[in-house]
Amino acid sequence: MFLPRGATQSDDEYRRSIGYRENDGALESDALYAERMAGMVAFMAAVAQTAALDGRQNPMPLAHAWTWLARMLNLPPRAISPLMVLTVLTTAGTALAAVYGRQFVKMMDALEREWMPSIAEDNPAAVAAKSNLAGFVGEYRRTGVLRECAGRVIKPRPLVDQIITDLSRQISDPDIRQLFANIMPSTLDTAVAWHASNATSPTSTYPYTFVITGDINAQWTRDSTNQLLPLLPYITRERSLQTLVAGLVNMQAEQISSYPFANAYKPPVRSRLVPSENSWAKSDRVVPMFDFAKVFEAKFEIDSIAAFFKLSAAYWRQTGAAEMLDMSVWRMAVSNCLKLLERLQMPTYDADGKLNDSVIRFARTASSATETSFGDGRGNPVRYTGMVRSLFRPSDDSVILPFLVPANAMLAVELVNLADMLDALNSSESANSDSRLARRLAAEIRQGIQDHALYNHPKYGPVYVFETDGYGSQILMDDANVPSL
Repeated sequence: MFLPRGATQSDDEYRRSIGYRENDGALESDALYAERMAGMVAFMAAVAQTAALDGRQNPMPLAHAWTWLARMLNLPPRAISPLMVLTVLTTAGTALAAVYGRQFVKMMDALEREWMPSIAEDNPAAVAAKSNLAGFVGEYRRTGVLRECAGRVIKPRPLVDQIITDLSRQISDPDIRQLFANIMPSTLDTAVAWHASNATSPTSTYPYTFVITGDINAQWTRDSTNQLLPLLPYITRERSLQTLVAGLVNMQAEQISSYPFANAYKPPVRSRLVPSENSWAKSDRVVPMFDFAKVFEAKFEIDSIAAFFKLSAAYWRQTGAAEMLDMSVWRMAVSNCLKLLERLQMPTYDADGKLNDSVIRFARTASSATETSFGDGRGNPVRYTGMVRSLFRPSDDSVILPFLVPANAMLAVELVNLADMLDALNSSESANSDSRLARRLAAEIRQGIQDHALYNHPKYGPVYVFETDGYGSQILMDDANVPSL
């Protein structure tokens, strides 16, 4: 488990031998080393509980994690040991308990009574990890069950596993087949950071879902929509899946109704999640200003609004119902977005050459131009085209010319889908007014794209440009993100 230290090795020589990284002659800190090792152990524990497809054997089955844990507990603990043990238990503990039963209970007894008391108290990191481990074990003692691995807060896995089995039969390439099997359940396993169903939430009659992006405890509107879209065709077959998606619609609506200019939001206080902090945000110069407790980043991207419309309409088309949606909050979010989009059609200057209201401004002191906006946060000037201005691209990089064509194209499509949803629900005059506005905006955006976003390429003929400004400037390129040309 641990390489023995040579009799003549210095501290630095021994650290190098056990994997400490070196940069410009300096070894990484103990904290960074422990964090990297914990990541490797978490990966091992995750692989150990993964089932291979087509009857193939997992080369590192659950027995591997069990053996690792047993060997670790038979060694005197080092400063890094409690963090490693806690990582394995939080990642694979539920699987180990299910398979090893009474043996697992005995191991937890030995961990608590014999191993943990022998952890030295002279290392602050070890003391902190020991405290976290004690809390984990204490909860297990009180409840008799282990906390699920972070992210596994919803478990419609029998259906998802069946979908994987059914679709895998149509994939001949074994590598792509395995890749699909790994990716399809990924959001459920790793990205659903919090979910309160309407049956379990004491504070709301509606479900709420918070979906993180990568390792950041924040929710991007665009990313969260795209993360759940592959599950949409199956939500009428599994109630928990439908509740999950409805919860994300409600979460997005709550966030956007409060502040529609952000690209990413922090988890709500009631989720008890610890939000990630954006070191840039507190120095960003943003108008309108945002609430730091709610917003992770306020880079305005029109495809974020389009993504909210897309998920809402896709959910409604799939279920034909809206009873799980908090319609009062959702309608407020939709109405706010439509009014905002209409304002963002305005040109930079009025007929007298005076500056119009910028509506949104974002400026950041940064070494890269992609992190801030031109014109003291306003963006470069535009003429009226019918299209809608954006300050940033889906990549979170700033636009050069504010009419981002693929995002406007997506918006035109989703505005029509939104209008169809509003017409079907048809419960108020305000909804009818919003529907008419959505269809008008969609038509004006489409016309603006046709009038201003086409370029006659000398080789390929008419092609759509990536960005334009209505003055005749055009950018020919594309982005690997979604939406793209």
